[in-house]
Amino acid sequence: MSAGKIIIREARAGDFGWVENLMQDTLESYYGGDHRAHAKRIFDAHIAGGIDRLGFFSFEQRMYIAEIDGERAGMIHLVGKRQSTYKISPLIVAPGFQGKFGLGNLLLEHVESYVRGQQARQLYCTVAEKNVTAMQFFLRKGFIRAGSSDSHYKAGVTETMLYESPRAYARGFALEI
Repeated sequence: MSAGKIIIREARAGDFGWVENLMQDTLESYYGGDHRAHAKRIFDAHIAGGIDRLGFFSFEQRMYIAEIDGERAGMIHLVGKRQSTYKISPLIVAPGFQGKFGLGNLLLEHVESYVRGQQARQLYCTVAEKNVTAMQFFLRKGFIRAGSSDSHYKAGVTETMLYESPRAYARGFALEI
């Protein structure tokens, strides 16, 4: 499969089933909880103009879809938190597209550009330690480990918080640990 036309766009109402299945299939082995309900809540918040009526600590939510030649291939969800910080939650490239077209890079660059435009102080994410692929991706992108918890999402799963690295100062982010 060669890379055709790659676009990143905001999620639309017709994307829900695909997002729900992608989140369920990808997140189940790393996290406890109802991933379908989580997908519905964050998707509904995005469709409602970014307003999450249940996310008491967020002021906006955005979801973007990566497509290759019109086929959905990846997604990223961005949560604007208090104190002008943003959390990536989650970034997923569909299995058939992983490691082939740089979609994780493109999705990350897209949200980095967005949060710079919002004058964010910080960009961060959390990753299950056993999700080695995701952990290595964010570390390669210059994120640094800032802490971990062995009971944050699922008993027995160590979750690591990663922040954009100090080199991000040049791109407009401040790092606070």
